[in-house]
Amino acid sequence: MRKLLIVKKVNKNFMSSVVYLDMDTRNIAEISLEAVDENMPSVENWQPPPRPISKYSKYLFIFAGVPVDGSSFVFILLGILLIIQISIFAIGIQYQDQCSIEPKIPIYLIVCGSVNAIGVGLAVILNIIALCSKQIMGNLVTRLIASVVCLLNFFSLIWIIVGCVWTFSVQSTVQHDDAKLNTYCNRTLYDFLFWIPILNCLLLLCTIIYFLWKK
Repeated sequence: MRKLLIVKKVNKNFMSSVVYLDMDTRNIAEISLEAVDENMPSVENWQPPPRPISKYSKYLFIFAGVPVDGSSFVFILLGILLIIQISIFAIGIQYQDQCSIEPKIPIYLIVCGSVNAIGVGLAVILNIIALCSKQIMGNLVTRLIASVVCLLNFFSLIWIIVGCVWTFSVQSTVQHDDAKLNTYCNRTLYDFLFWIPILNCLLLLCTIIYFLWKK
């Protein structure tokens, strides 16, 4: 790779120029700034182009739910999803001891809400980074964060399947009126379980449509 030493100098007539010194061939080239288009960025304001992102990193960010160049639309979706996950966690805490027919159901909501909230929060951070500074997208830190989000998303998918098994296995015997019976489960808690897969699927569908449209 060729190495260049770039120096800006001002002569006695206050005429600015840039000197390029090829460190390999020792060739020197001098360009007068007055001869350059005024619309061109100055040496002081010059910034290196964004680092190219590998194909692996692009797919990693997509699976994490974050486009590499950031998106206000995805940011809004992530915000809605974060509110939903906090609500799931709150419902699980509030009705923790009100489902005697299947005590694991409130635990399912607590774990689901907390894990997803962490994953969505990290995805929000990645999206903010992509919107504000594309220079650091694809570096080691952002790839590690995206990898953690992907692992949390995979765990969430498995956990939702487990939760659906717990929920639908008692659907024929659950009742919401007499809390003293072993077949009782709070109606708000139990009905809320049916909305979780629906909401998650709708948001996932919106995200897939967005990525396909953008592609």
